[in-house]
Order: sequence, then C-alpha cells, then structure tokens
Amino acid sequence: MDEDADEPETVENNGTFFLLPYKKDKYASPYNKAHTGLHKIAHSTLGSKLIPEMEEIGVTEYKGVDAADVAQSTTWVDLRNDTKSYCPECGKLAMGKQLNFKHFRIPINFINQTIAPVFLKECAQGEHSWGKYIAFTDSRQGTAISAKSFNINVERMRGWEKSIKLLVEKQGTAAPAIDLSQIPVEMRAQVAALMMNQKQGGDGSATLYEIANIIFDDTLFAHITKEDNSPNKEAYKASLIRGFIGRRPAFEINVEGLGLLTLDYPALRGVKAPASLMDYADRHGLTIEDKDWQDYLKIILDYFVRMGNHIQPLVTDERKYIRDTNLSTPFAGPNDGRTGCGHWPVLKKKEDGTVEIKQSRTILILCAGLGIHTLGDSQLKCKSSRKYNR
Repeated sequence: MDEDADEPETVENNGTFFLLPYKKDKYASPYNKAHTGLHKIAHSTLGSKLIPEMEEIGVTEYKGVDAADVAQSTTWVDLRNDTKSYCPECGKLAMGKQLNFKHFRIPINFINQTIAPVFLKECAQGEHSWGKYIAFTDSRQGTAISAKSFNINVERMRGWEKSIKLLVEKQGTAAPAIDLSQIPVEMRAQVAALMMNQKQGGDGSATLYEIANIIFDDTLFAHITKEDNSPNKEAYKASLIRGFIGRRPAFEINVEGLGLLTLDYPALRGVKAPASLMDYADRHGLTIEDKDWQDYLKIILDYFVRMGNHIQPLVTDERKYIRDTNLSTPFAGPNDGRTGCGHWPVLKKKEDGTVEIKQSRTILILCAGLGIHTLGDSQLKCKSSRKYNR
C-alpha cells in the first residue's frame, strides 16, 4: 500500500498519533515504509510518561526509569515515518489527507463508559486499580443524552444482577449422598426424611418468562403507565426481555461477555448436520458431528441475529414501552434482493467467479471448520462450501 501518494512533503505535527497494545506473536506491520517502535508507560510521583522499550534500544535505564520497574507493564507499539504516525493495525495516517479520524467524532457517553475506564486502569499508579476522572460538557443536549445513556446502563446492570441471583438460587446445592446402611436402624427413617427435604441442586437455568418476572418492577411500571388508559403488563415484560437479550454487544462489558451467563436455544438440540456437509467432511477426511453444527448455529444466532438486532417482531402494545434503539430489523435470505433489511451471510464472489478476500466472520468460521484456511483453498473448494452457506 502507498498511503503517502496524496500527501504533502511535510505534515504539521499536531501531536496526534496511534498506540496499540503489542503482542509479538500476532503483530505484523501493515506498512513496510514506516518504522515500528515499542514503548512502555512509566509511572512516578510526578505522573506517567511514555518511554521506549529499553530492551529494544539496548539499555537498562532510560531517563531515570529502570528496565526492571516497567518489565511487567504492557508494551505498546506505534508506527512512524519521519513526522507521520500510522495506525499499527491498518496503516492509515493519524493526520493529513489520509486521516482516518477526519470525519469521526467520539460521543461523550462512549468516552465516559468505555474509553475512560481503560485509561484509568492502565494509568493507575502503584497498587491502585483506578484513578480519578471528571468529565465536563457545555452542551445541554449532550448532557441529557449522556444522562439517558447512564440511566439505561444502570437499568440494564440492575436487570443482570437480578438475573444472576435467580440463576444462582435455581442452581442450589445438591444434597450429599448418604449410605443409609451405615446409619443405625432406629434413625434411618429420620435421616431419609431429612434427605427428602434437602434442597436439591438444579441446573442453574431459567426461562425467558422467569427472567422477565424477576426483572419486572411494579413501582416502575406504575410510574411509566400512570397516564396510560390501557397498560399491558405482558407487553412491558416483552420489552424488558427485548432490551435484555435482544442485543449481543461485542465491545461492551456485559454478563455474557464475562461468561457469567449464556443464552441457550433448546430448539438447536435436535438439529442434525446437513447431509451435504457430512459428505464434504467424509471426502476431505474431516470429523464433524451434530454438536459442531449446533455450536455453529448458536454463533450465528448470537453474533448475527442478536448482534444485528434481527429478532422477533413486536408483540401487541409493546411499541409504547420500547426504545427506538431496541427496534429490531428483519433480514432476508441469501438470494433475496430486497433493500432496507439485513441479509444472511453468504460467500462473496467476484464477477469472474473467484472468491473475494474479504468475507464475513461467520463465513470465515465455517471455512475454518471445513479446513479452508487460505484464499487458494477457498478457490478450490468454494463450489463445495457454497452449499453450506445457504
């Protein structure tokens, strides 16, 4: 790539640059004309500062900082060529005509809820896990939007908390196994009765109806429906569930991302892998079971249907309780040319029939499971793999 083609000879250094966490075994420079630099963040009583990776420059001390003091901290990578800084991920310039952020604005709620916690944790000194952060805005509208976002987040976290408590209670504690033959005869009946009354361990699962009931709040419902002549409690519960599981964010802290709970789809348990897929596996020496296909379909439901907010239509009266951002959008099949809706992921091909290098992640996962790891493999096997994307 040549990002410098349309750039002037000199670019004013406005202090804008890219930094990304460095992983040696996974990093590859996207721009071979730029120099890769490794850095550490050093903390002191006077503040924090960015210094070069000492091992990289062959020293054990740099500007009063010993290498041992920062050895365990995160290593950061940047990409530079003279006064120009490039993104270590994609190679885009941090300033100039190729500026990746030229028309990009970060909303204040994203800064406060996502970016700020990362910086606070990374820049904390000593054994402290957090620093202090104060945000200001001179926009009343922006403040109102931020307050709404915070309120929504608090409501969502409260719902997660109640749900986790319900699942823990339903899991319970299994009754210990006791050999009655080792108990005196005159006490066996009493011990057997106690064992029957002992709370048995559950599977720690709950239906969506149970979740809706546990996160439902009568006081809040009465407040929001005080001027409603026909309140519908079931429609309100449906809206709560839509906001709770009708989204699967990939870049936000949530109970699913933390592994605290997972959404199960009972209908998938009886799904069999397609015969064409099993034939493909036999011909190429692969082992694919029904459980593998069920797991793949769950990924589709989580990261395409839910993440894209392609869930069921609204139930009766649900619209008056739901936020515009929670409204779902339909999706069409692979051969459906309708516009204004999402489309089922399919293998992308060029006009000449060859496979494109950029594919959706769901397709890449399927290709990996079928042993297709390179573009060359996909060109040879696309005729076979295309059957399973429909």
